[in-house]
Amino acid sequence: MIGYRWSIFILGIFFVFNTLPCDAQWAIIPRPHEISIDSTVLRHRFQLVIEDHHQDFWKIVRTLAPQDAIHFRNGNSPNVTLLRRSDWSEGQYTIAHLNGAIQVEVFDIESIRNAIQTLVQIWNQQDEYLPNFLLKDKPRFAYRGMHLDVSRHFFKVEEVKRYLDFLAHYKFNKFHWHLTDDQGWRIEIKAFPKLQEVSAFRNETLIGHYNDTPVQYDGKKYGGYYSQEEIREVVRYATERGIEVIPEIEMPGHALAALAAYPELSCTGGPFEVGKTWGVFDDVFCTKDETFDFLNQVLKEVSQLFPSPYIHIGGDECPKVRWKSCSLCQARIQQEGLQNEEQLQRYFIQRASDIAKNYGKKIIGWDEILEGGLVKDATVMSWRGEQGGIEAAKLKHQVIMTPTDYCYFDYYQSESDKEPLAIGGYLPIERVYAWEPIPTELSSASQGFILGGQGNVWTEYIQDFSQLTYMAFVRGMALSEVLWGTNDDFGQFKHAFAKHYTYWKDRAVRVANHFYELKPVISASKLEPVKILFPYQDFPVFMKRVDEDEEMEVSPTEGMIISEVGEYLFFSKEEGEVLSEWTVQFRPHLGIGAELKINKAPHPKYAGQGIRSVLNGISGNPLKFGGSEWLGFSAADLEILMSWDDEVSISKLSIPFYDAEGQWIYTPREVEVHFLDEQGGILARKKLNKAKDLVGRTTQFSADMDVTGVREVKIMVQGQGIIPDGQQGGGHMSWIFLDEIRID
Repeated sequence: MIGYRWSIFILGIFFVFNTLPCDAQWAIIPRPHEISIDSTVLRHRFQLVIEDHHQDFWKIVRTLAPQDAIHFRNGNSPNVTLLRRSDWSEGQYTIAHLNGAIQVEVFDIESIRNAIQTLVQIWNQQDEYLPNFLLKDKPRFAYRGMHLDVSRHFFKVEEVKRYLDFLAHYKFNKFHWHLTDDQGWRIEIKAFPKLQEVSAFRNETLIGHYNDTPVQYDGKKYGGYYSQEEIREVVRYATERGIEVIPEIEMPGHALAALAAYPELSCTGGPFEVGKTWGVFDDVFCTKDETFDFLNQVLKEVSQLFPSPYIHIGGDECPKVRWKSCSLCQARIQQEGLQNEEQLQRYFIQRASDIAKNYGKKIIGWDEILEGGLVKDATVMSWRGEQGGIEAAKLKHQVIMTPTDYCYFDYYQSESDKEPLAIGGYLPIERVYAWEPIPTELSSASQGFILGGQGNVWTEYIQDFSQLTYMAFVRGMALSEVLWGTNDDFGQFKHAFAKHYTYWKDRAVRVANHFYELKPVISASKLEPVKILFPYQDFPVFMKRVDEDEEMEVSPTEGMIISEVGEYLFFSKEEGEVLSEWTVQFRPHLGIGAELKINKAPHPKYAGQGIRSVLNGISGNPLKFGGSEWLGFSAADLEILMSWDDEVSISKLSIPFYDAEGQWIYTPREVEVHFLDEQGGILARKKLNKAKDLVGRTTQFSADMDVTGVREVKIMVQGQGIIPDGQQGGGHMSWIFLDEIRID
């Protein structure tokens, strides 16, 4: 803390600033809460000067400011004044520039860093002058985090540092470092050398997607780990940038890599190998005392390496299969007076929490640690939606929100076929930016337990640093504005991103840019033809049939009606340069003119563009669920009713369902269709046949028929229901995903 008022900051640093337009404040990400600029008054270069005894602040500026922004000089007449405000909150600051004099007001060290990062971002857009301006700013949330999984794919120390540079640039202050999992143990533990020798390397790695069949591997040994000295180096680097590093040591599940080295810590004794594919494995830490002796030594060494008050202990996706058949675990249940394996997991988490407490640490765990009851002082990281965070906050536990719907940056960020392989799902930047981290159902008292949020970057399908930056950086920028509390103007954010995109591109950093991408809105109803609009497009949109040369301009807001079968190419362009393309195949059928009802609503995250998405003549991507054409339901069954004003004759009905059991998405057990007449009498019954799609990840349910006089079609979908134990997501409700219901 700064104990007194003092003047100024830095022994010889000057920034050269841009001639800024009136809306220049929007080039700062995250956008400040208040900024006003007098664009009519422009001043030349200014210098920031610090007296020798303020070396702490000199170090901060020297760490955060680009080297080409620093110039050394001697002088005793600073033109910048730095003042402390004891009545403010953490991270709060103001910057005022008036006719060459600058005043910075701060509350703490974090305020200093925030102010410097804002100045650096302005400097990055520099040309020659700095206008008079007043900027007032503070973060909304105390916890502004980003995560990185280095277990599935390993990143070098220098790459982790570059990732930390990104976090600091956008005012994140927490780095969640996922260091252990089934596919690799990445931290040196001196007491257990086989964690480095065995657990840090896998014999080979899965090629392609987890749901591909047949499964293929690359046959190459893969791995690596960080020495304790390298860990200290990363922690030091992060600390200098105001970032707290929170290590994660997974337990009791996701432990296969550790068990490969020390199989005696399992329920069966092994043997095991480090995981070479993705997903969840049945073999987990046993609840025997030897396991806790092992974890005691691990957490002791971890606590000595990380100054953070927290250790993340995982606690997620722990199958109970081995515990149920393990005599030692069953004896533990009896000895401790527990009722079931869920309470045994709570016992395990409590033991881990007690160990951490012995070393002055508190635990964070994924929301599964709620199962069986929360342990005292545990912080919950809510990833399976918001419900876990809501429950924990109501129990007066601190919560970090990180729901998959908004915060999983390993999901696809575009529906384009050109996107690199990802785990699945669909999380465009617009959805990240629109997130509200505090659930509306919480009372004002419970809302205070929401510390903030975090973006998660799991790396099953992220193999190198270039792909990491492509997947994480643009959505990370959007999240920074969410957690700062200024995510209320997507247009201004888009304007700012354009400058930041250039900044990273000039530094040879690969960042996704889907702002120019065509994102159609498809309007369809029983009474109106299919219409395609582009309401979010800033540039002129054109269309041509793929088999023709003639093109026509399309009004983004009025759209274009399509009624003829064919393949259509839509594209935007500026000054003759094509910015984005979108191709759609339209295949009309009888279902487009039907009224549609479904007895259950799709999940909001997987609602396509409304339920008519499955009756618009346009099919979704067979390799990606979660896009604009798929509907997803977390349900055991569905009943779909289609009706026509006049009688129709039907010769074929087909429905594609997504097939990805590794992601809890199951094809139906059975699909039965009833064809009804005007009085509701059954004209025919058909059970649809199923056939695996050889191109995509779908299974087609279809049948040929010859039914006339049809007024209604009732489709009854019997899903998997609860996923069996031993499978991915065992014990949870399975998902049903369907695409175009085609009726000919």
